Amino acid sequence: MRTVMSSARLGCRVFLTALCLLALLPMSRLPAEVKAAAVIQVKGRWIVGPGGRATPPGSFTRGLQTSGLVYSRGSLLSLGDQRSAFPGHVFCIDPTTARLRQPPVRIEVSASAPDTRELAGFRATVNPDFEGLTVHPARPNTLLAVTEDKSPSVAAIRLHWQEPASTPPFLARAEIVALTPVVYPAGVEGWRGDTNFRLEGCTAAPSEGTFYLAFERARDDLPRLLAMDLAAVEANESTTLRDVPLNFAAVARRPDKSRARLNLNGLDALRTRPLLVAVARDQERILVLEPQSQVVRRVVDLDLRTPEGFSIEWVSPEGLAVDASSNRLWLVNDPDSVRGNYRARDAQQAEGRFAEFAPLLFQLALSDVVDSTP
Repeated sequence: MRTVMSSARLGCRVFLTALCLLALLPMSRLPAEVKAAAVIQVKGRWIVGPGGRATPPGSFTRGLQTSGLVYSRGSLLSLGDQRSAFPGHVFCIDPTTARLRQPPVRIEVSASAPDTRELAGFRATVNPDFEGLTVHPARPNTLLAVTEDKSPSVAAIRLHWQEPASTPPFLARAEIVALTPVVYPAGVEGWRGDTNFRLEGCTAAPSEGTFYLAFERARDDLPRLLAMDLAAVEANESTTLRDVPLNFAAVARRPDKSRARLNLNGLDALRTRPLLVAVARDQERILVLEPQSQVVRRVVDLDLRTPEGFSIEWVSPEGLAVDASSNRLWLVNDPDSVRGNYRARDAQQAEGRFAEFAPLLFQLALSDVVDSTP
């Protein structure tokens, strides 16, 4: 009995000592819940072809199935996902009308690209699984894109614009010049072992020489921000990614979407400040990240609606792009609805553009998202 009592007293002392030490820590270092700072309602525009027609779905395909987004040369560029009617194609979207400016352009492998196993695998793949994309900060005609469900890699895609330059520019060709395989950090695996919960977004921070990648959600129900050296994205050699620890666990769930877990999908860098802006698909919100301080600085909840202002049951925003010079932020969704949940909220089934799986493009003021961020 004496031994038991002594152990109990010792345990109590250890506990009290720990509490005292915790109280001495600066308040800024203590974990704090990150709640939404605002709610922004925005109407979308249907993304359709140059003639105003949508790309209809098939038995396997989901229309255009836009994946990723980046602003370049006055257009919004997106890629066709693996269930797109145009998988592995570049879409050039007019930011004003949301229409495609030209037919989708298929991504080929450059004849000058090295003969690697990864590129051989890409050539043999009918529907590559491209997700996020960004523009190389030192080479404006080169896109950097990531793959998710299949072999994880970073693709360098060279864009060949029509010369002499036209307004808007016409994309003539897109070709892969490098495909760099990446390895996830130890212990980082897709949610529930699902390979479709891995790389979703990417962006470059040239001032840091860093290439950031958004890992959608890991086994612990939380996303990850991963990184590699920007100089290694075209190395064609396997690279192990670094885990950038952020306080994702402190992000409070949306009260109106309490069952939705946190994702990390589209990603872009705010070049004027050391911040990243990301979209969280399931919770339909924007996160402002500060990798250097390893914190989620701000959360903005989204109320995404149809052009007519109707609520949507399942939006699934996955692509995000910013243009600080014009104070614009865009979102694009991936309407891969397998349970009929891509529809107006007050409708029993998908109708009109929803039934055609037409994606939606949303435009917000960038300042509304980040201006109040410290």
